Amino acid sequence: MTLAFYCVNGIDILGGIEKLPEDERKGLVEWIWDQQISGPNGESGFRPGPSTSFGTEGSEAYKTTNPYDQPHLIMTYTALIMLAVFRDDMSRLNRKGLTTFLKSLQLDDGSFTPVPGWGESDVRLLYCAFVISKLLDDWSGVDVNKALAFIRKCRVRHHYLFGAIQFLTS
Repeated sequence: MTLAFYCVNGIDILGGIEKLPEDERKGLVEWIWDQQISGPNGESGFRPGPSTSFGTEGSEAYKTTNPYDQPHLIMTYTALIMLAVFRDDMSRLNRKGLTTFLKSLQLDDGSFTPVPGWGESDVRLLYCAFVISKLLDDWSGVDVNKALAFIRKCRVRHHYLFGAIQFLTS
């Protein structure tokens, strides 16, 4: 998903999205949508790519998660940005599942993990959650006050900048 994100955005920056053949644009959009999966607790997001699935493309197993095939916050961010670049109407987006997903990622300190229950947590992931909420125009999946408190804790006083986490230099 990330490699596709950089390729699509590079093509867009160069003004080439509209120059791609229609079938290629549609194929890329369909590939992105094929990576949308639902987790065991109603959460929904996008996986890194089809290689983490235990099922074959088009099967029910392909659309369900396993311990190694979970919705991922950064991949969800990159998928939604690409869909916006392609001017997709996002009518296939499981919005309720996505807000449930965001809620499952936020920790007590206000930061976010990439997948429910484990992984690093820093301001990059919080940024992804904020962008997703802005794109959806729905902030119900984020405790904004906790998130802002986390950001304030990441401020490096002597630099007047921010580190990735509290007590980390900028």
